[in-house]
Amino acid sequence: MIPTLILIGMVVGFFPRPWFFVGLVIAAAAWPLLLASSRPAEPIELASMPGEFALAAANVAIAAFVTRKFVRLAQAFRE
Repeated sequence: MIPTLILIGMVVGFFPRPWFFVGLVIAAAAWPLLLASSRPAEPIELASMPGEFALAAANVAIAAFVTRKFVRLAQAFRE
């Protein structure tokens, strides 16, 4: 679950600036929806969706941030 979000965050990290935020929101919003659609939803699971969104957003954002820093570092060495 979390490694998938980290890989998605690494891909999102390669997006240019405005698309970076769009990809972040889409990835974070898709994760709770995928979890809810994979099994029958119970009331307790629906209550945890904001937490799942926050966890997904944090994982994608951290991975994207690290990827963007590595890309900038590679560009600096190339120059």
